[in-house]
Amino acid sequence: MSYCIYLRKSRADLELEAMGEMETLARHQNILIDLAKRNHLTITKIYKEIVSGETIEARPEVQEMLNEVEDGKWDGVLVMEVERLARGDTIDQGIVARAFKRGKAKIVTPNKTYDPDNEFDEEYFEFGLFMSRREYKTINRRIQRGRIAAVQEGKFISSVPPYGYDKVKIVNGSGYTLKPNNESDVVKKIFSLYLSGVGMQKICDQLDQLCIKPRYRNTWSKSTVSDILTNPVYTGKIRWQYRPYEKSVGNYASRRKSNDCILVKGLHPAIINDEDFEKAQLIMKKHYRAPVKSNLSLKNSLSGLGYCKKCGTMLTRLGASSKNKVDKIICPNRNCNTVSAPLDMVEKTIVRELQDWLHDYIVRGKQEGVLPDTKILEKSLSKLKSDLSKIEKQISKTYDLLEQGVYTTEVFQSRHKVLEENKSDLLQKINNISGKLNDNRLMTLEKLEQTQHILDAYFLLETPEEKNSLLKSILDRFEYQKDERNTKGNLYNNNFTVDIFPSLPQI
Repeated sequence: MSYCIYLRKSRADLELEAMGEMETLARHQNILIDLAKRNHLTITKIYKEIVSGETIEARPEVQEMLNEVEDGKWDGVLVMEVERLARGDTIDQGIVARAFKRGKAKIVTPNKTYDPDNEFDEEYFEFGLFMSRREYKTINRRIQRGRIAAVQEGKFISSVPPYGYDKVKIVNGSGYTLKPNNESDVVKKIFSLYLSGVGMQKICDQLDQLCIKPRYRNTWSKSTVSDILTNPVYTGKIRWQYRPYEKSVGNYASRRKSNDCILVKGLHPAIINDEDFEKAQLIMKKHYRAPVKSNLSLKNSLSGLGYCKKCGTMLTRLGASSKNKVDKIICPNRNCNTVSAPLDMVEKTIVRELQDWLHDYIVRGKQEGVLPDTKILEKSLSKLKSDLSKIEKQISKTYDLLEQGVYTTEVFQSRHKVLEENKSDLLQKINNISGKLNDNRLMTLEKLEQTQHILDAYFLLETPEEKNSLLKSILDRFEYQKDERNTKGNLYNNNFTVDIFPSLPQI
């Protein structure tokens, strides 16, 4: 039977370490390894969660562990206490409980072993998660009250200061405030340009031409400029909970604007006066356009498939207008000089290239009878599985040596790490080869010929959705390049290149 260990630091652990206690994970690991030894449990993997996070989404190690539990890989998980598994909301608690229930895996703690097939244990386990959540919410409410109090005092409590400011410690006091830096001149320039009638895109272009970079990107975007123009922090104010995280099923939703945010006078100096800030808001409201509804039908048959060969950006469709007489395929990267081309012309080129490629593919398939690498892959797979069996026996032996006292914990961990890395590498190779074999075995000549007939009738399909679906069944992606603009009146000049990357297995 195979078990794993899950270790995670809590806030209480960090406080104890700050007071001189030994490193928490190491201490808990020793306790759980000793527990495994006493109960003759074979430990084959140890998960260590160092990151801070309430939710499962913020903890990659527990995600991996729960996926393996649900898949039936583990007979049980050793953990210091059930609270270490989940302190998130009821959704996260449900995810944990469901994983152990489906995988029929036990939760083993120093105090109790929980069996998901035992109704009493299941209820006891869920109650433990519930109490953990109550404790977390109590702690979190206390922290939030402290944060709100600091904000109302005008302090800056976010981790990252806004563009134009540095986060500095308050002199002779607790907490932090903001201090203007050399970026503040850029903020003033943005407001000055916008108030003089310069649009956001042109502001971006001017800043890029001056080689002025935003904080985390190489070029400016309209959204970055908009965030600066609408942030009251530049008038000396502190805004809190303007875009709070809202949990949705499965993950965090986007940070939506809230009308219930806190807005108070801050301790930091203003960069922009109130009058100019309000003028900017009025201009923005005047130019605001309601977003287009997203429930419109697909209009680009090449959607999600095309990439610019020069910069790697995904291509988009530019709809026909009075200026552009036909739909075009374009690279949206404004720093890339790739030239657009008529979408229907690019589409015809791709279909023709696919037809030629698929014809050659079928001819080679018929000549070979079977795909030439199948036997080689099967032989490699057999060898890898044999190596995996040897590794697993070596891992099992390390636990025997640990229980016998031949290995110290340190030697065991060192040897275990090397063997687990080798095992992980072998499993990855096995999965890759198995995937290739499955692809090859499923791709019969009959299916290929059927696909060819469908592709030949591509332009008889009525909607872009149907065409897009067909292309995605054959084509992984294509790369487009065009360097020269067409001369006036010569729109349909085939002076571009298209490289196709079919998704079918190679022969």
